[in-house]
Amino acid sequence: MASCSISLKSNYQQFIGKIHLFLRKFVFFCKFGKENKFIKKSAFYSVLDSPAMKLKPFCLGIGLLLLVLSGCKKPDDDTIDPDVEVDFLDLSLTSISFGYGKDASLVVVETDLDWTAVCPADWIELSAYQGSESTGFIIGAKPNINFARNTILTITAGDKTKEILIHQTGVDKIEFTVAGIDFRFLPVKADTSFYLDGATYLASREVYLDSYFISETEVTIAQWLAIVGSLPNGNASYQSNLPVVVNWNSITNDFLPEINSMIGHHFRLPTENEWEVAARGGLESGNTSYAGSMYVEDVAWYYQNSGGRKHAVALKLPNELGLYDMSGNVSEWCSDWFAEWTESNPPASPSTNPSGPSSGTEKVIRGGDFLADRFEYDQNSCGVYARNSLPPGIDTEDFQHNGYSHFTGFRLVIPKNQ
Repeated sequence: MASCSISLKSNYQQFIGKIHLFLRKFVFFCKFGKENKFIKKSAFYSVLDSPAMKLKPFCLGIGLLLLVLSGCKKPDDDTIDPDVEVDFLDLSLTSISFGYGKDASLVVVETDLDWTAVCPADWIELSAYQGSESTGFIIGAKPNINFARNTILTITAGDKTKEILIHQTGVDKIEFTVAGIDFRFLPVKADTSFYLDGATYLASREVYLDSYFISETEVTIAQWLAIVGSLPNGNASYQSNLPVVVNWNSITNDFLPEINSMIGHHFRLPTENEWEVAARGGLESGNTSYAGSMYVEDVAWYYQNSGGRKHAVALKLPNELGLYDMSGNVSEWCSDWFAEWTESNPPASPSTNPSGPSSGTEKVIRGGDFLADRFEYDQNSCGVYARNSLPPGIDTEDFQHNGYSHFTGFRLVIPKNQ
C-alpha cells in the first residue's frame, strides 16, 4: 500500500498544482471582469464557456476526487515527492500595430511571479515596468513623423520570457508651414542597395542607402525668405515660386541652421548618391535617362525650351516619386566634395551611405540647369547620371566658372535616422 500511497501523493500534488493555477486565473478573471474587451483569450474564460465543462458538475467532481484521495494512507515523509512548482507566464497580446499618431494598448500579464518589462525604443512608454503576479499595464507609442518603425517588448518572470512585437506605421509625406509658406517632403524608400550605371563604366557603382525624405521641389525664393528673411544676390522677391539660386556656403551657413532651429526635424543637403537615387525614381525607377522620362522636354527646362531663364517650380511632369525639376531648371548642390572618377580613383563599390571624399575644392552639383545640354556631352546636362561641380563659395555673376554660367539651387533631405 506504501507504493500506492506514494503514487497517489505525487498525482495528488500535481492535481492540486493545476487547481491552484486554475483558481489564480479565476481570481484574475474576477478582478478584471468578464466584460473587459482586452481579455479575449483567458484560460478561465475558455473553460467556463466550454460546452463540455459546466461549473457545477466540475466542482462536484473535485469534491469526490479529494474524498477518495483523503482515504489513502499517508506515506512516510522521506518517500514524498517534493512540492510541484507551478510557475506560468502568459500575455494577452503577442503583437501590436500602432498608427502613426499617438497611440496606446492595454496588455495583460498573467503570472504567479514578479515580472519586469524592457523595451529599447525611446518612442515606447510603459505605465509599469515591473509588477507582482497578474497585472494589466499600458503600452504607449509617441507620434511617428517619419518612416514605419519596429521594436520588441520583452517581459520576464522567473526563468520565463515572452515578447511582444510592436510595429508603428509611418507618414507618407512630411509637411509644415513657415510664415504662411508651405514645405513638403516626399519619401524615398530605400534600406536596400541600388546599382547606379554612370555616364561611363567608371562611374557605375553599387550603393546601400537608408530611407529618407526629400523636398518635392527645389527650394523657392518664397521658402528661402520665410526661413532666412533676406535673399542672396541675384534673386528677386516678386518671383516667389521660382527656385532660389545660391551658393553652397550660404545654404550651410544661413539656411540650414535657421530651419533646423525652427522645425522638429534634421535637415541637410542630399549626398550625391541620395540625389541620384531620388532622381532615378528610387525603387519605382523606370530606368529613364531624365528624371521621370526618356524625353527631356517632358520633365525639364533646358537650353532648347527655357528661353534662357529659370521657371516656376513644378510646371513640368514629376518623376516616379512625385519629385519635380530634378532634371533642368536649376542645377542642385549636394553635400559631397567632388572627385573625378578614374581608373585609379573609382567610386567605392559596394558602399553603405557613402558621403564622398573627406576634402576637396569643389562641391558636386547635379541635374543641369535651364542652359543645359547646349551640345552633345555637355557637362551641364539634365541626365540623371551627369556630374558637375562648383566651388562652394562661388560669388561671380551668374556663377561664372571655367567659361560657363551656372544657375544652381538646392533641395533638402530628412534622413530616416534623425
